[in-house]
Amino acid sequence: MKRILSAVLLSAVCAMPAMANDVFNLSYEEYQRVFSLTHAKAKSGNAIDQLALAYMYAQGNGVRQDYAKAVEWFTKAANQGYADAQNNLGLMYDKGNGVRQDYAKAVEWFTKAANQGYAVAQYNLGVMYAQGNGVRQDYAKAVEWYTKAANQGLVNAQYNLGGCTRLALNFTPFS
Repeated sequence: MKRILSAVLLSAVCAMPAMANDVFNLSYEEYQRVFSLTHAKAKSGNAIDQLALAYMYAQGNGVRQDYAKAVEWFTKAANQGYADAQNNLGLMYDKGNGVRQDYAKAVEWFTKAANQGYAVAQYNLGVMYAQGNGVRQDYAKAVEWYTKAANQGLVNAQYNLGGCTRLALNFTPFS
């Protein structure tokens, strides 16, 4: 029962802020109550609650938005192997939210999540290879990661994969 409640709370907290307010119609005060329950469990090492708490700090749901605290809690959940937390930690390093921007660390965290089959991280890793952020630019690896994410139905990856294919078809090598 506790797992189900945690999953429901995580779903409510992790949804995009506008969607969460529409679907769950949570007020700031209700988010504060969820925060209180989640914080105690997160401090005791519960990775699902650590992830939920990180989202709350990142989005400012029930608490003042604080990217540094979001990074702290994403890190705790990521170190327990949660792909969602690993991907989000990668995003924090990629954008420099709550930490000094560090593309190499972003790639490190995206890779951990991507290797677990997490489609969004596979897509993010593809972007890093395509742009050469944190890694040597490598379009073949970008296509490899886009393909993995696209095969799981991730539309952005399918779009980027289509763009790569279109570029390849129009490519005329030097002779």
